[in-house]
Amino acid sequence: MKLKQGWEDFIIFFENYKSFSEQLIQKDLINYSSIFQKVKTITEDGLKEEEGLTSPYNIFNILKIEKNEDETHTPFLLDLFNIRGSHCQKDLFYRLLLEEIITDKDERSKFLPDNPRFFTITGQKGIGDDTYGQGFLDVFIDYIDPGRKSFSIVIENKIFHYDGNNQLNKYHSFLESLYRDNILLIYLTPDGKTPDSISMKPERVKELQDKGQLKLVSYQKHIKSVLTKSVNTQKPDHVKSDKVKYTILQYQTLIENILKIPNMEPYKEKLCEYLTNSVENFNYSRQIVDLYESGEFNGFIKMYYLKDLLRKIESQINQSSEGWKSQFKDYPEWDEIDLYIFKEDWNGLSIGWCVLSNEIGICCQPDFKFNKEWRTRINEYLRNSDSKGNMKEENPSWLWWENFNFNLNDYNIMFKIIPINSEITSKDISNQLIRYSSMYENQIKDLLKLK
Repeated sequence: MKLKQGWEDFIIFFENYKSFSEQLIQKDLINYSSIFQKVKTITEDGLKEEEGLTSPYNIFNILKIEKNEDETHTPFLLDLFNIRGSHCQKDLFYRLLLEEIITDKDERSKFLPDNPRFFTITGQKGIGDDTYGQGFLDVFIDYIDPGRKSFSIVIENKIFHYDGNNQLNKYHSFLESLYRDNILLIYLTPDGKTPDSISMKPERVKELQDKGQLKLVSYQKHIKSVLTKSVNTQKPDHVKSDKVKYTILQYQTLIENILKIPNMEPYKEKLCEYLTNSVENFNYSRQIVDLYESGEFNGFIKMYYLKDLLRKIESQINQSSEGWKSQFKDYPEWDEIDLYIFKEDWNGLSIGWCVLSNEIGICCQPDFKFNKEWRTRINEYLRNSDSKGNMKEENPSWLWWENFNFNLNDYNIMFKIIPINSEITSKDISNQLIRYSSMYENQIKDLLKLK
């Protein structure tokens, strides 16, 4: 009887606890919802106000040339950094650029022209390199003052286009072939990202950065700063021509619109004020920060969004007309998501893409294991080939792999997977992955031919 009574008390306790917990959870949900709604309102009001402050009258938009990388942005920068450009501001923009990307004054002086007449700047300069092939340099700056100083700079402008095969390797090789005292390769992108490994391997990028021969430059930070400083009348050196100033302001507005970088500084104070106007709000906002910084949150975001995206990519690749196939595989026990890309006649071989660890390599398709004969053939191939990368000795499913720089763990990419953009995003990434896979196709064919 006592046992029965004890059990009933136990049940009553948990029923009461459950009811109380549900009330607390419901209260939490309402409070969190209120917090997010207020933050959303303040942010949206700020964006609308910023949009109102930005004049819609812009010559680049009117002529519908705002997204023409080769016909608008590169020619504009070409004239801007020309010390004898049509802006007639001498080396103002060129010096500001160097100040942005080279902090050391002595290093910066190596790329400053002592005599302007020896300074040349060329757009879309064609090159032919015996090692890497043909190419066109977006902006090529060359300076030769005989017996005194020489330097060469290449600016590769990437806003909307993707990296080509060995593109940056080719351009650096060209710079080295000029035998200048100083060489500099500038990789200009919206956010200063690292080049794709198809263009230059990460270890080579780091090596050239350490040497000061490669700079990863962004529109968002460096170009925007050059433009802002140039029209700041509080500075001793600024644009003296109103025509040039207004053109610079219009171009600045253009890249801010393209890159979606509104000035939200005035609204941060409003957000902080709201989030700290009560102990309750402060505690909830702190919980949100803790949640955001936790590994659980990051893991959920990656797994949830990446799985959704990879399924779409799998479908897009399987619909391609070039014979490529794809299979998505989730390994929850290893916290791993893989995508396999292959062709029908590859007999189990594939290009494996290990998403969370950012690795790509030759491997077997899911549920296919290499037998002893295969391993012998594979080892023979690897001994007799120039394959770079690392052996996966502990994993019989992978032949070899290498790291690459196409990072889908970036939240900026993941949050583009909302329904309105998901199809576009998956098609775009599918095309890039097929291009990556094509690099390994000949190696797969060589493996299949082995006796």
